[in-house]
Amino acid sequence: MPEIMQDMQKNSGTIVEKCLYLLSTGVVNPGQGGSGLFNYQVIGHFITKGYHVEFISVADKEFIAKHSLKPEYVGYRISLDNPGIPKEVIMSRLKINMFYSTKSVRFRMERKGLITKILIFGDNGRWLRKISDIDGISAHLILGDLASLRHFEGLRSIDKEFQMLGVSIKRAIVGYMRYLQARLHERLLFDRIKKIKGLSVSTLSPYEYYLIKKQLPYVTLTRWFTPYHENMKPININQDNLNGAIKLLMIGDMHTTASTLILKALGDFMTKYNTMPGLPMLEFHFVGSTSESSRMKLEYNKSEAIDMIFHDYCNELDDYFHMCDALVAIGDYRCGIRTRIITAFSYGIPVIASSAFSYGLIDPVDKVHWLLCNGSNELTSIIIKFASREIDLRRIGAAGRLLWERNYNPLINMLDLECKIPDIT
Repeated sequence: MPEIMQDMQKNSGTIVEKCLYLLSTGVVNPGQGGSGLFNYQVIGHFITKGYHVEFISVADKEFIAKHSLKPEYVGYRISLDNPGIPKEVIMSRLKINMFYSTKSVRFRMERKGLITKILIFGDNGRWLRKISDIDGISAHLILGDLASLRHFEGLRSIDKEFQMLGVSIKRAIVGYMRYLQARLHERLLFDRIKKIKGLSVSTLSPYEYYLIKKQLPYVTLTRWFTPYHENMKPININQDNLNGAIKLLMIGDMHTTASTLILKALGDFMTKYNTMPGLPMLEFHFVGSTSESSRMKLEYNKSEAIDMIFHDYCNELDDYFHMCDALVAIGDYRCGIRTRIITAFSYGIPVIASSAFSYGLIDPVDKVHWLLCNGSNELTSIIIKFASREIDLRRIGAAGRLLWERNYNPLINMLDLECKIPDIT
């Protein structure tokens, strides 16, 4: 049966009882978010279930250098999250292979375990080209974000600039051509998926599930999961003290499309906020890599009413979630899932977000699980209600946590994912 790369127990040459191949993107890093968090959680789950896991990923050289963790540290972290399983046992069940290109990844045929599973994550064609010629393949594919949807969102923003500020015709044409190319690529991708008989398919975004189902009727929705936190975040804002600064959190790599739109929307909000006297003091905390130009644009809005602190990239987010009063994610972007928002739900911290971000989430209700705002005026109104105690932060945070337990709990969703991955027979 299919085998990818070297034997996991190369020296002994023995057949293990259970084995998982995780063909993925990115690195293994719970602090990296997105693929890094997914890879870490999947590896930890299957190792603790007795599987030997071989992780094979392709990522940019610079990205690997910046975000990857040594296998020994990954094993150490998994042992901390799963007391009772020694690090040595975990390391004996884990093999990590990182590549800069799929061209350097070789395949050969051999059964590795009595139970063998293959999970492909975040792939829109790269890994499928590697496995499509293998007879008898059985695997589960979790599709990555649809590139056509990303480019369509870019066209929407260009259209707004046409209406508001004007934009070059060349930029609009380039954006439209990229959108058409992405649509063609996805059509070819879906055709390739249909030809692999033992391949089951899912997506993580409810919105993209709706779009993909038109092409692949058998696609399913895999529910995202973030780490389980035993204790909900104690809301630290003193709502009886109107003089205290409201601490607002923004997390994530600030170079992504979603983060860029969020930063732009925040900049517009800050500019308007500074023109309105008598409003509560705000203290923004930015956690994640930020470009110098973005930082300078934001810092231009520093004032007596607005302060901001940049913490750069960080593996451990607990302190920031416990320090801040709400997570802010405003902007007009409907692609993908919202890991930063889901993580905030898991901590029981209130979330203020634009309605566009609801496309990547499952069943959040405004003023119950989170607070929706579209535009600077609505965000200002929410902040004023924060300070005047019109909004019960503890209730919003607790409801968000319950939503997370119902829809994003790894203790439930990881078992569902395991059942979706077929055994190679």
